[in-house]
Amino acid sequence: MNIAEDTSIKDLQRLKKKIEKQINAKKNKKVKKENFYNHIKDDHKKHLRSDGRKLFRSVVDYLECYINGLPPIAKSE
Repeated sequence: MNIAEDTSIKDLQRLKKKIEKQINAKKNKKVKKENFYNHIKDDHKKHLRSDGRKLFRSVVDYLECYINGLPPIAKSE
């Protein structure tokens, strides 16, 4: 191996470590969303349209509002 190949290998190893750190940092930030289920499992039932029909068919529809950044009360209006 010559010096150019040796430095490129070191650069690749450095880059690999940097990427692994970023991956580990993102893994640690993730929160288990199943923990929130018990808090909101019946909350989606109280949101009704003006004609009395349910706004959300299920908890999944309710959670999609939060994921998309739209509060459920805004969707009902």
